[in-house]
Amino acid sequence: MKIMIVTPYFYPKIGGLENYVKNLVNWLKTNGDDVLVVTSSDNDHVEYIEGIKIYRLKKSLTISNTPLSFSWFFKIRKILKNEKPDIVNAHMPVPGLSDIACILTNVPLIVTYHAGRMRKDNQILDILLYFYERFILQNYIFNKARAIVVPSSFVIKNMKINPRKAIVIPPCVTGGMIKIKNKKHKVIKVISVGGLKKSEKHKGIEYIIRAFPKIIDSYPMARLLLVGNGDANRIKELDNTAKILKVEKYVDFVGEKSSPYLDKIFGSSDVLVVPSLNESFGMVIIEGMSMGIPVVASNIGGIPEIISNGVNGILVPPGEPEYLSKAVIEIMDDKQLRNKFILNGRDLVKEKFSLEKLGCSNYKIFEKVLYGA
Repeated sequence: MKIMIVTPYFYPKIGGLENYVKNLVNWLKTNGDDVLVVTSSDNDHVEYIEGIKIYRLKKSLTISNTPLSFSWFFKIRKILKNEKPDIVNAHMPVPGLSDIACILTNVPLIVTYHAGRMRKDNQILDILLYFYERFILQNYIFNKARAIVVPSSFVIKNMKINPRKAIVIPPCVTGGMIKIKNKKHKVIKVISVGGLKKSEKHKGIEYIIRAFPKIIDSYPMARLLLVGNGDANRIKELDNTAKILKVEKYVDFVGEKSSPYLDKIFGSSDVLVVPSLNESFGMVIIEGMSMGIPVVASNIGGIPEIISNGVNGILVPPGEPEYLSKAVIEIMDDKQLRNKFILNGRDLVKEKFSLEKLGCSNYKIFEKVLYGA
C-alpha cells in the first residue's frame, strides 16, 4: 500500500501532532508499506530519513503558527501525479497544507483531526476560523473524507463530526515503562509541559504559577519547571506573574526539550501538572504516566478519557489555582496515593497507548477504506 501522509509540521519539530505522525510513519514503514510525507519548510527540498521520502515545501508566510503558500496548490498536484498514492492521510487542524491536499486528491482520503476548535482569543482570527471550520472543514473536507481519525471522543462532539465516519485512535508512548522511584532529593519538582506562546494561552500555564505560593507554604523546597517553547512577550508576562506573587526564584523556564533531555526532566520530577483550559487529548499526560509521574490535570476536553479521578491521577476544575495547589500537596503528602497513581497510570499506558495499537488501528482503517475489508 502506498500512503501519502500530509502534515503541516514534521520531525525534527516536536509536538503532539508531529510525534503522532512520526510514530505512525515509522510503524507503517516497518510494516512494509510505501510511505511518503509532505510537510512545510523554510525551503523546497526532498530528503530521506530512515528510508522515508519527505517532501518539504517552502512556506511563504506564517500566521499564528500556520504556515501558508499559494504555490502549494501546484506542488501538491505535481506530487500526487508523480507519486500516485493509494491513500492520502491528511493531518489537521493547522489550516493550509493538509486542506490543499484534501481538495486536490482523487484517491481515498482519510483525515486525522488532532484537536478541537481553534479559537485564538483574537476577534479577527476567530471570525476567520469560524468560517473556515464551518464551510471548508465541516461542509467540504469532512464530507469528502472516507474516515476521520480523532484522538478522543471529545473531538467528535466538539467538531460535530459524523459518528459513522469517526474513529478514536489516541496517540502512543514509545519509551519503556519505568519503575516507581524512591526519591532521594530534597527538592520537590513540579513540572508543566506546554506551549508558552501567546497563541497557546489555552495551556493555562499561568494557573500553576498562581498555585505555587500555597505549594511553597507546604513545601519550601519546591520548584516549578516550565517546559516549552515560547515568544518573549508571553514568557515575560508569565515571569511578571511569578514576580508579583513573589515566587520567581522558584520558577524555571527551561525551554523546549526533546528526548533524551525531556526524559531526564521527567525522571527527576515529582508531579506533572496539566492546567489546560482546552485540550483535545493531553499527550503529555500519558508521557508522564509512562515515566512514573503522578498527574494533576484539568477536568476538561479529552483529559477525563485518560484520567479517572482518584484512580490514576487527580482532575481539577480548569482555571482554579487553589484546586491545583491542593491536589499537588495531597499527592506529595500521601506516599501511598502517589504510588497508586504511578502504578495505575503505568498500567493504563501499557494497555491502551502502545505504538502497536496506534499502528494496527490506523492500518485497519486504511485497509477498510481502500479494500472494503
